[in-house]
Formats: sequence, structure tokens, C-alpha cells
Amino acid sequence: MLCRNPALLIEFSQSKRLFLSAYETLTSAFLIFFLTSYWGFLQSFFQYCSLCSQLMKIKHIIFKLKFSQPRPPVGNMPRFSPAARLYCSSRVNVADDIQLVLRGRSQRERGNYQQCSKRENQKLFHNAIIAKLEYKDFCCVLNKQTQLTPMIDFELLDRDAGGRICKLAVEKNKIKTPNIAIVINPNRLTVPLSQLKKMGCEIIITNSYIINKSAELRERAIKDGLRKFLGWDGPVYTDSGAFQMYSQNVFDINPAEIVEFQKKIKSDFTTPLDVFTLPSDSKAEARKKLLETIKRTAAARKAVSGNLVGPIQGGLFLDLRAQACKKIAKINPDIFAIGGIVPLMQDYDFKNLCDIILTCKQNLPANRPVHAFGAGHPISFALLAACGCDLFDSAFYSLAAQRGAYVTATGSYQLSDLAEFPCSCPACLQNSPEQVKKMEQADKEKFLATHNLFATFAELSLVRQSIRENSLWELVQQRARAHPRILEALVFILKKYNNYFLENDVATKKSAFFYGGEESELRPEVMRAKEKLKHLKPDAAKQRQSAAGKKYVRKQSFRHAGNSVSVHFTKQPFGRIPVELKSVYPFGQSVTPFYEEKALPKIKPEQRVKAVLDYQFGKGAGSMIRGFEMEISKKTGRIKRIFIGKKLVGTFRASDGFFLPSVFGAGLLRKKIKKVFVRDRDVAEYLRKGSDLFSKFAWKSDRIYPGEEVAVCYGKEILLVGPALLNWKEMKEFKRGIAVKSRLTNENRKL
Repeated sequence: MLCRNPALLIEFSQSKRLFLSAYETLTSAFLIFFLTSYWGFLQSFFQYCSLCSQLMKIKHIIFKLKFSQPRPPVGNMPRFSPAARLYCSSRVNVADDIQLVLRGRSQRERGNYQQCSKRENQKLFHNAIIAKLEYKDFCCVLNKQTQLTPMIDFELLDRDAGGRICKLAVEKNKIKTPNIAIVINPNRLTVPLSQLKKMGCEIIITNSYIINKSAELRERAIKDGLRKFLGWDGPVYTDSGAFQMYSQNVFDINPAEIVEFQKKIKSDFTTPLDVFTLPSDSKAEARKKLLETIKRTAAARKAVSGNLVGPIQGGLFLDLRAQACKKIAKINPDIFAIGGIVPLMQDYDFKNLCDIILTCKQNLPANRPVHAFGAGHPISFALLAACGCDLFDSAFYSLAAQRGAYVTATGSYQLSDLAEFPCSCPACLQNSPEQVKKMEQADKEKFLATHNLFATFAELSLVRQSIRENSLWELVQQRARAHPRILEALVFILKKYNNYFLENDVATKKSAFFYGGEESELRPEVMRAKEKLKHLKPDAAKQRQSAAGKKYVRKQSFRHAGNSVSVHFTKQPFGRIPVELKSVYPFGQSVTPFYEEKALPKIKPEQRVKAVLDYQFGKGAGSMIRGFEMEISKKTGRIKRIFIGKKLVGTFRASDGFFLPSVFGAGLLRKKIKKVFVRDRDVAEYLRKGSDLFSKFAWKSDRIYPGEEVAVCYGKEILLVGPALLNWKEMKEFKRGIAVKSRLTNENRKL
């Protein structure tokens, strides 16, 4: 019974006392029954009824404690370790309580408990339980003994390609990712923070080394705290100065002191001093720097109870990057930051950049944000987001302004070369190039920095919108035409990391597949479709050419019995497609060049149903549903629903032609449909009522890909059917958010 809601805990504490008093009442009632007359028996009976009422109330409170999903502590409310929350338990055996609380919790929470043990607070917690302190008294004692900090939440909301839209909650602030932390230099503030807020900035990053080396800034930051010092009410991320060690040859930074300073100024995200690895470093040098970075990060984890950044180094050596990811993940930071990549971006070496990022993504847990240190040019956002980056940061907007660069999503222009502004942001609408060229240097830099920020936020908004409508690959291909190195990187990652994208890209999409070049043939939508078509190919086929030049394939039957398809048509890049699947994604929802759609032979609806089931759920699925009746649209002639008797088997979605089974239909497809299992009886009861399945309750699953129709089961019982938002690996790692969306229709409720 884990809960972070103090109100419910207080109510539960009161209910415990109520239960004890009721138990004493029951005992006395039975004594009265033996020692008094019939009137005494009636009094005992009434007291027994009162006890039953009290027990029902306690059961209701316990249910609220188990299934209420309150937000984690925010603001000034303390964050408790699992050991602290042991007070919530009504069990007598403390050792059993510890195992109960720690079972199924995250590595971070288990680590907190171990740290508490090292600080000798475990004894305090045990004594608090034994003494049965009141909740508020327990909090007072705990606050004196430990430093309690807020926790962040990271929840996946939508996805496409390898990119994802997530909600990152830090105290009361919510950040939508992918996003960028704008670099703020306290000594040189080009654009006011109030204006940044209006542009849509949600998080900023500043350098703790720059603040610490100035006595005046250091004193103010420690006295007021970082947010008040900067005049910013949102999250503030601090860097440690590792890039200054690389770019300015600074060597006077002490790793322990810079971490302690970030704690004193109350940074929301503390970054340990990593050792910057250059692309030119040898493997021995890269390994030495990597080990030192891991050592410093581990020391910072012990010193910092708040949110910690885990920097990942390793240079160009992918095995070192993978090793760094695994070791940093064991330290359990709150954000993973891929470092040492600025020189690659400066050289437009996007191929090695993406190679490093995707290697890291494959070796990091998915339930925390991944930050690309120093990535700030809008031209790279779509590509890096498709690779799985959640956060960016850069002072590029200001550095570009200082050298007179006008930044766009497709590249940069020199202000001196512009006769017109190819932008309609507020800064560009109010000025012309000639007016800006006549400005003083400071005003010119401010204008360029303001425009560059508008271009940065506009591109990030476009990236997020592309993820929502499942068109991120199309955006990446557009940006690839802006620079040959991006196109080279795109082709490279589609070839090398195809399996990674198959695991993370959604099975069916809201928008059509647009052919954007030869690299489109390598996209996961095409590779997945070709793989699914393999078991639908005929044994022998005769090919003929129609008068219009379209290729058809005539055959007798499929390899599996009961499914006969007579005609195929050819559409690149998918190849030969059974005509039954002409309205199924991606074949019917694709726009490709040199293809002119012609009239195709009519196919019996029964054949279409079986072909779609075989394509979607695997060979043989079409023969599992027999004796069904169909509801066909009078306007379009498409199949809408299929029934067996009065029971709904499933619905065909008009937008992509996919079959959406009901709970009854999933039962018929039990051997083919992929499943997620829960093992808590109360959770199962909750899901029967139509709730979405949250990832924390997913026990085990088949090899599930996002967007696939899956069945949620309790034992052999199918509770609900719906699309998976997470893949099978993410269901094990995420502890917040939805894993499977419920599609419990009115027909299902009746069944």
C-alpha cells in the first residue's frame, strides 16, 4: 500500500485506531453475551453491526490507498524514501514491510533506501513504526534527520519514428519534450528572460562555473537561490564547466566543490564535472576519461539527493559509449546527458553523431530523458529527435548573432547577404534587412538573437507536431535535403539501426506514407510491411500485364487453407500487394511517384476479412474466425463491423483498414493476438470497468510493438483490448503513464 498523499495516509492512520477500538468493542461484546441476559445479547449484536460498518469503511480507505494515483510531492511537500513510507504499512514484521515496499520499485527508490541505511536512518524509521508515531510527528522527526527533495516525473504521451513526446514534471513545472534548455550567461544577457518566457521557453540552463568564479555572483546566487538570482520561475539546469575546460583550457575546477556549489544555489538539475572526450582522443585516453567521469558521477550521486544529470562520455568508440551507459545507469541519475558531441556538430559530422546517440539509446533505460549536450541548431532537431533525444541545449542563438548569422531550419545566412527576411516572426515583421544593417552592434546582436530563438522554438514546435501526427520521418527527409551530411546520416541510421526503429516506431499511423526519395525504401513502415507480406505470397503465380501497364498476379490459392486471393497489384516501394489489402496501411495510405491508381477487380468481403487478419495478426489468424456476419457501409462499400450472432467480433477502422477486435474477438484470436498480463486481482477488477492499463501494473508481456492491438489478460481471462503505447521493454521500465489504451466499447460492456 504505497501512497504519496499525506491526506490519505492520515485517514488511514485514523482508520487503524478506529479498527483497534472496534476490535476491543467486539471482544467486550462477546463477554457481555456470556455474562448478561437476552438484552445484553441484543446490545452485543448491535455493537457487532457497528463493527462491520467500521470494517467496510477501512476496506474502502485501503482501496483508495492502493488505486488512487495522486501526483507526487511538489513544492514544499517532502519527498519520502520507501523506508520512510513504511509507516503507512499495518504489518507487524518490519523486515516483511521492507520487502513489501521495495518489491517492484525503481532502482532509484531502492538506492534511496540503501542511502538511508548508510546514514543510519533505518533505525529511526524502524523506531518510528514500532512507536506508532502520528504521521505529522513522524514527518517532523524525518525532516530533521534527512534532506528530502522533490522528484521528477517522466511520462510518455505520444511517439513516432524513434522520437517521443513526454511530460517532464519538476516540482510544479511541466515541460513537454522534445525541448531545448536555453543557455543563459549571467554576465551577458542578450535577450531578457521575460521575453524568453513569452516565446515559449520552459527551461533554461546556466553555467555554475561562471557564477562560482565571480565573488559577487556567487554570493548573490547562494543567498537568493538560483531562480530568484536569475529572475526565472521555471526549472533551471546547471552545467559544471566541462565545456569551458575543453574550449577555454580551464583547469581550476574542483569536481566536489562545483557539485557542492550547485547544491547551495538550489539547482533543479545538478551536473557533475565530466571529463570532455575529444573525437581525436585515442581509445586509451577515452577510456581513462570515461572511468574518471563515472567515478565523479558516483560521488555526486552520494552527495546530491535531488535531481542529478549523468554525463556519458567515450568519444567515437561505440563500445566505450555502451559501457558508459550501463555504468552510469547503475548510478541512477535522473537525466542522461550525451557529452563530447559539440565538435561533431561543428564539423557537420551527423553520421558519427547519430551513431553515438543510437548506441546510447540502445543501452539506456527508456524511462528517463536523454539530453544531447550542446545541440542547438534547428537544422538538426528533427534528425536527433527521430533518434530519440528529448532535450537539447546550446548558446548557438547568441553565438550566431555575435558573428552576424541569421538562423533558419534549413541553414544559416549572413545578415549582409540578405535582401529580404525569409521569416515572419515578430522580430522580422517589424524590421527590414536594411534597417537592421544600420543598427548599432548591440542592437543588431539583440535582433539576430531574438530571431534565432524564434526560429529555434518554431522548429521544435514543428517537430512535436510531426510526432503527434506521425509524420516525423517526412520532416527528417525534408531537412535532409537541406544538407548532404544529414542525408548521409539518415541513410546510415536507417540501414544500421533498422531493428531499433522497428521496435520504437508505431505499427500504424495517423498520416499517409509520403515517398521522399530512395531512402524511403529503408523506412521501418516499408520494412515491416514487406515482412508481413511474406506469408501472404502465393505458391505459384502467373503474371500478366494490363492494358494500362499495371502488373497483376493471378494465382489459385494461398499456402494456408481457407484463404484465396486472386489478384495482386504492384506499388513501390512495397512490391506486390494482395488486392484485399488495398485499403490497409501503408498500402492504401501512401503517396508514391510514378504510380497511377486504376480500377481493381472486386473481391468478396469474406476474403478481405481473412486477408486483413492474416496480415495484421499473422499467418492463420484469418481462419480462426468463422461463421461471421458483416455490416457493410452503404456509401463506401467498406466493411464496418463483423458479428457472430449478436456478439461483436470487431471493427474495421476506416482510416487505416486495421481490424480492432472486441474482447470477444480477442478471445477468438487468442493464439495470435499479443498479450500483456497483470497479476493483481484488484487491478484486474479495475481494468474490467474500462480503465487504461498503466505501465506500473504490467507484469509481463509478449514482444509488443507500439501501435499494435494487444489483449490485457488476468490469467486466462481477457480484460480489455487496445493499442499499445509502449513496447515490451518500456513496459518493464516506465513506472508512470499508460502502457495500453483501453477500447472498451458499449458493445463490449454488454458482453
